[in-house]
Amino acid sequence: MIEHGDFLAESGQAGAEKMLRLPCRPTAIFAANDQTAFGVYRAAAELGLTIPRDLSVVGFDNIPEAATVRPGLTTVDQFIQEMGVTATQILIRLIKGEEIENPIIRTPTQLCIRESCAPVSLRAVDTTGLVADIR
Repeated sequence: MIEHGDFLAESGQAGAEKMLRLPCRPTAIFAANDQTAFGVYRAAAELGLTIPRDLSVVGFDNIPEAATVRPGLTTVDQFIQEMGVTATQILIRLIKGEEIENPIIRTPTQLCIRESCAPVSLRAVDTTGLVADIR
């Protein structure tokens, strides 16, 4: 399942509400960023679902609020500050007229495991094993 949005909490909430109202709702949602994941939290709360007992949620970015929301959001850290430094260094080289030998730069990521994910309870298991993705 995929729901498209604008990377804001409101679109995450709207997409999650659509998914979570389905007869065979997902047991996990991977959000495109942490803000969208916060919208998933709101949708789950409005529908009376508990994270992570009823729904696991994973975000992307590891913004500071991900560690302070309850339950803490499991998220992928893409080291935004380091990406900015690398981009600035490349820009400076380009401004100086230098050639960039490899236009593809791979930067590391790291899964930050917090409290928003748990194994699917036996009560929630269905035959599809659906996992949802909100982009």
